[in-house]
Amino acid sequence: TGGHPNPLRADPPTPPYSCTNEPMLDSIENQTLSGYFDVGGKKSLGHMFLPTNKDSWNRLLQLPGWDSQLRQDRAVEWMYRLKQSGGAITWNSPMATNNINNRVPVSADYKPTNTCAQDQEVDPASCVADGGAWGIIEETHIEWLQNITGRLNDVLTDAESLPEGNNC
Repeated sequence: TGGHPNPLRADPPTPPYSCTNEPMLDSIENQTLSGYFDVGGKKSLGHMFLPTNKDSWNRLLQLPGWDSQLRQDRAVEWMYRLKQSGGAITWNSPMATNNINNRVPVSADYKPTNTCAQDQEVDPASCVADGGAWGIIEETHIEWLQNITGRLNDVLTDAESLPEGNNC
């Protein structure tokens, strides 16, 4: 799937921490050279792109879906395995506000829109500078990411053992 997990809203849904997504990691570990796939002399980085939410990419006002100890341990293990194989990971986390017009979401389904063209109070230069950025990352997701990357650092520096028993 080009680094994307199985569909979050499939029937049945596939949360990002599901073992169904581990083959992406396995292929990076087993089929790359220093993290890169090489097909006919053209290289492509082995990469996973996972949401921090459990059932949507950008739904606002939701806590991270990797909320249990087992799921957090799996995140650390998967990041460790990617790092060891030379691959990469990108975490997608929802935004808490809309930078363009500083709106705070009113519901989980609220999606801010780029109103630069219509809003006379917005400096047009800011729209160009941030490319219509959606805003500030939701704080609970920042804390989760800091915790998980901190734990990965602890594993890499031998301050923590790699969590065991998370293999699918």
